[in-house]
Amino acid sequence: MVEIWKDVKGYEGAYKVSNLGRVKSLDREVKSRYGFRKIKGIILKEIPDKDGYYRVNLKESQNGKTKNIHRLVATTFIDNKENKPQVNHINGVKNDNNINNLEWATLSENRQHAYDTGLQNSFTRRGAKNNFNKLTKSQVIQIREGYKKGLITYKELAYKFNVSSGCIGSIIRKSTWKWI
Repeated sequence: MVEIWKDVKGYEGAYKVSNLGRVKSLDREVKSRYGFRKIKGIILKEIPDKDGYYRVNLKESQNGKTKNIHRLVATTFIDNKENKPQVNHINGVKNDNNINNLEWATLSENRQHAYDTGLQNSFTRRGAKNNFNKLTKSQVIQIREGYKKGLITYKELAYKFNVSSGCIGSIIRKSTWKWI
């Protein structure tokens, strides 16, 4: 496939994104404390986030923003006639940002695709991997051991770990974090 480069929307003249999922900065002059200096354009380094999606840092003057590469590719190359809010990786590989692997999707379509392809199931988002989680596995163990020894109350544990006493009770009764 031939690599095609287009301007990143909002960063025209500074960055380009390709249909193969690469992002590059362009040669440009920037103002510094010593006047203007030339910056040579480069292919930007891809930075994986905690979920495995690749991102890049784009700067405009001194303000930088982190952008998901798959979203940059989709907004630049894929028409979104139905105004769908999310970008889905068709093959399920989160760092494959090739235009042929991306499509616009709704939240429910994206989640259904994840379950259909086996990327997500009832065990993939439990415990520390849950987006709403506040505790780690080691903290849950500390809570149970501390309470078992009788050294600390629900209320004290809740204050120490910055959660509710109901959350502490659920952990101790093993209605949450059952597998530990």
